[in-house]
Amino acid sequence: DRDERIETIRKRFADKKVWLLIHVTEFDPSTTTSVRGRLLAHSPDPDDIHRIAMKERRPGRRLMTVCSDERIPEDMAVCISVWPAWT
Repeated sequence: DRDERIETIRKRFADKKVWLLIHVTEFDPSTTTSVRGRLLAHSPDPDDIHRIAMKERRPGRRLMTVCSDERIPEDMAVCISVWPAWT
């Protein structure tokens, strides 16, 4: 439950190649970049992360789903979503 740089969280799991659900606590609007956050969950299955995200959503809360590895798996499609859309 500690606030960390997003890249620090990703590096901690880089060798595991898992999906991360992060509550974004600092966002840079000039670059549209999530800077800091708190790790809520991690799993090799993106469906697990999606289910947890649905339970963790709150008005005004920014959630970020990202793969810990820089490379997206070949059999995976990527959809960019703005999670605060539920407010």
